[in-house]
Amino acid sequence: TPKLTLMGMLVQGWNEVEDSNGSKSVHVGAAYAATERLNIALNGYFGREGTKDGPVSGIGFAGFEVDTTLLDLVASYRLDPHTKLGLNVDLGEARGAGKFGGFALYGRKNLGADSAAAVRLEHTEDPEGLRTGLAANYRSLTATYDHQVAENLSLRFELRHDLSNRAAFVSEDGLRKNRTTLTFAQVLRF
Repeated sequence: TPKLTLMGMLVQGWNEVEDSNGSKSVHVGAAYAATERLNIALNGYFGREGTKDGPVSGIGFAGFEVDTTLLDLVASYRLDPHTKLGLNVDLGEARGAGKFGGFALYGRKNLGADSAAAVRLEHTEDPEGLRTGLAANYRSLTATYDHQVAENLSLRFELRHDLSNRAAFVSEDGLRKNRTTLTFAQVLRF
C-alpha cells in the first residue's frame, strides 16, 4: 500500500559474506510510513547460524551451530526538511547460548545542498561474548561530516570514540578499554 511495505527473504546466513554452515535463514520485514515525517521498520531474522568447524562465522559463533533470532526496529523522524532523528534497536538470541543487543540514536542535519553533519550514540551488550568473542558492553559516540563533490561521489570524515567495560581494543600497548579513531572515506553511489 502507499504506507505499508512487506518483505520476505530466504538467505544463506546473515551478517557474513560466505555462508558458514549451509543452513538457510528467513528474513521478514515491514516498513510503515506513519506520517510524512515518521517512518518505522520492523525486521526479523530467524535461522540456524554459526559453524561446527572452521573459523568464526559472521554472527560470531565458532564451534557450534545454534537457532538464532534477531529483531530489528528502525524509526526515523524528520523534524524539518533538513533535520532527521533516528532510533535503531536490535535484540538477538542464540537459543541456549545467550542474548545480545543494543541501540543507536542519531541526528543528521543537512548543512546545504552538498554537505551534512551527523552525531550517533551507540550502546551494545554482549554478555556472553557471542558477537564479539568477549563478554562485554560497548558504547560509542561518532561525529560525521559528509561533503558531496560530484553527483555520485561524497567525501566522509568521521571521528569516533569507543568505550568498553573490558579491555577490548587492540593498541600498541596491548588491550585497552577505549579507543578513538578518525576515518576518511570516499563514498561512490551507483
